[in-house]
Amino acid sequence: MSEKDSRVHKVKEFNYLLSLIAQNDRDAFKILYDRYGKFIYATAMSITKNKTFADEVVNDVLFKIWQAAVHNQTINKISGWLYRITKNSALDLLRKEKETIDVELISVIDSNFEKVISENSFFYLIDSLSPFVQQVIILKEIRDLTFEEIASEMQKPFSTVASAYYRSIGKLKRKFRKNDE
Repeated sequence: MSEKDSRVHKVKEFNYLLSLIAQNDRDAFKILYDRYGKFIYATAMSITKNKTFADEVVNDVLFKIWQAAVHNQTINKISGWLYRITKNSALDLLRKEKETIDVELISVIDSNFEKVISENSFFYLIDSLSPFVQQVIILKEIRDLTFEEIASEMQKPFSTVASAYYRSIGKLKRKFRKNDE
């Protein structure tokens, strides 16, 4: 199956799950959550940097998914749509709460980006990056997608996705080496 066919299949499957959710199919909602819950949570954490807030955002996003299902909304760019509604929900929550969130200091193991001291640290780490790069890193590190899968899902060239990822990792490593001095 080609990348385009795979993406089309995922879109059809996602929209089929939405149609089942609109009919109150709890199993369909569970399947959707199992596939995309980590991505939604990771995106919420990258913005709120607070587990309680992230949980609240996840609940809000799940409600918005249900609303989209009930209104027979068709979603063509799954990750982009989920990222956008998660980001907007998180920002709305932060505006409401008007809290300053303290985060821990972070540390990156030089040989491999995926090792950070805590969950909050990971999201603090990527906060300085553009939303596009944050999404690439979340898809790569949290959802464990390949660059090919990320490029297909985001409808971006493979080279754009891979270079954005590696440039950002290099930037983050330089930043923390400078802070250690």
